[in-house]
Amino acid sequence: MTNPDHNAVASEYGHGCNKRERFAALALQGLLANPDTPVIPVDVANNAIRYADALIAALNSFDTTPQ
Repeated sequence: MTNPDHNAVASEYGHGCNKRERFAALALQGLLANPDTPVIPVDVANNAIRYADALIAALNSFDTTPQ
């Protein structure tokens, strides 16, 4: 199971962003790289969070028990 609160990137200080934040940052980067994305900051940020949540839900839906 992918816990969105687990650290995704640790820093030298022992903390970093969690998985949900990391996935949202990557989604945001992808959204902003598309020149056709309307750049309304709050909308783009909310969409990035939705993509991150969807990825976490999809990862958690896979059955990873050994066959």
